[in-house]
Amino acid sequence: LEKQAYAQLFFLAMTLQLLNDGSLKCRVKAADVIASLVRRVSKELLSEQFLQFGLKWMGSLDNSEGSDSSASSRSLVIAGVQVCSLLVQHRADIMKRQAATLFLLARTALLRYLHCRPADLLLEAPRKEVGEEEQVEVAQEKAEEEGIAGSGEGADWAVLYQVLLLLERCLTHLGPAAELACVDPGDLSSDTSPPPLMLLVLEALLFPHAWVRAVCCRLLLLYLSQRDVTRLTSDAISASNLPSFELLTRPNGLYQLGRRLCVCLSQAGQATGALVEAASAAAVFTVRAMFRQTEGDGAAWLMQRLRGVGTDSQRTGPRRLLVLRLYLLLLREEQDPLFWTRFSHHLVEVASRACLSVQPAQGGLLDSSSPEPQQQQQQQQVAEEVLALVEQ
Repeated sequence: LEKQAYAQLFFLAMTLQLLNDGSLKCRVKAADVIASLVRRVSKELLSEQFLQFGLKWMGSLDNSEGSDSSASSRSLVIAGVQVCSLLVQHRADIMKRQAATLFLLARTALLRYLHCRPADLLLEAPRKEVGEEEQVEVAQEKAEEEGIAGSGEGADWAVLYQVLLLLERCLTHLGPAAELACVDPGDLSSDTSPPPLMLLVLEALLFPHAWVRAVCCRLLLLYLSQRDVTRLTSDAISASNLPSFELLTRPNGLYQLGRRLCVCLSQAGQATGALVEAASAAAVFTVRAMFRQTEGDGAAWLMQRLRGVGTDSQRTGPRRLLVLRLYLLLLREEQDPLFWTRFSHHLVEVASRACLSVQPAQGGLLDSSSPEPQQQQQQQQVAEEVLALVEQ
């Protein structure tokens, strides 16, 4: 009983340390202390105290802009999200019953800090496609000037990043309860009710900060891992018979997903390895699903866009290498001969250009004076592997 009485005191102190300490090592240790506490306290104390603190902080959204209160609100939301994230990771047995509440609060926070309206997220709404990559680059430059993409803990990107991390942990640890909450349709006709989660995830794929896009792609992969390219709904959702919002079966759902993934992949110069890997895997799933669901027309469009990313003469280098690696993954995943009859020429073109772009010096070796010779060598190796697999 004495230990339980002191648990709340330590919990609040460590939460403040987790939020405010300038040292990463100290924040990690503070999170370890909180994790140790939540594993040891009673279910009653966890549900009535720790969880309530986390939910209350997570829901403390302030609609004011550019004020000290807005910065304080962001910090409080981050504190609540981090507490709930630790509870999900270490006490999934209790948090499964809170999945719907967590996802609703997360959707509300995403809508708030993505600065968008529910009506803007409808898949049927036409969105400009030409110049999307340039638009994201301009947004990135503007964000850096305004500090949105900076390292400040109170910036909007930090809230989005922490909320998406929480959702990733929910889908990892909470099982079917999180799957059902993930596809909650909400009220699509309301301007105040937060829209379905996957519409917000699509929007976050275009956010200027690479960390947000990376965790967004990982979250998307968890969603796709519960589905296959032929039947685009999960077993848990199908068995529940509850109303749901399935992104992949909605009109234009696969198309909008493919567009945004291409934009992510085209920003190779700003992308992290985790972002490229997750976006590539999601793009492979999307093109395979399009081939089966749209009689090949959607797949033809997406394969053409990927080919454009890999052959753009103005911005080759890392973009071409990541497209070649995506092709390798596609070659290993897709076994339908009809698919390769239609689309193998895309792979051959990009791989051939990669081989021809290598600048040999005397003796057949790469010219060390050419830009990024190591990257050129990697391109040649991956391109040769792609051509060998296509030939088989």
